[in-house]
Amino acid sequence: MCNAEALSGVPLRRDMAAVADWTRARLGTPDGNALYATLEDLPVAERSARLALAASALGIPSCPLAAAYDRLVDDGRVRADMQHLCSRITFPDLIDLAGGERAAAIERWIDAEGATTPVRALGPPIRAAATPQDRAQILNEAARSVDVLTCDVAKDLLAPDPADASPE
Repeated sequence: MCNAEALSGVPLRRDMAAVADWTRARLGTPDGNALYATLEDLPVAERSARLALAASALGIPSCPLAAAYDRLVDDGRVRADMQHLCSRITFPDLIDLAGGERAAAIERWIDAEGATTPVRALGPPIRAAATPQDRAQILNEAARSVDVLTCDVAKDLLAPDPADASPE
């Protein structure tokens, strides 16, 4: 069970159901089946600790599947953090700010609200970016890297400055 991810050849983050199917098909003891059923009933965030504890009780010093569950949870936290950063709900008035003020608002949010290391790490490159296009590219690339498909805040960085709008 602890080596299910490697032996199945399927990364847990890509297809948890395939890893589960592979594992269930190879469990040979009632205790193993019971443990795995218990794991599947738990929230993903609780599976690692339960599996590591069970492995340790059996004298297994490390359990790669437990570590894979931890990575899956961490990936989800980063994705959620990036979704907040990219959401117009987080920055409802961003489009009304001047270009430089937009960047400053994003930087302040990252410094104060960024909950994960990858999102907090975006602060310095965004500060160092020379243009709104560069900032938008940084956000878009970071979002795509964690499977966030669109970053509305990056789009807002590219919107015309409200001060440049011609009076009608």
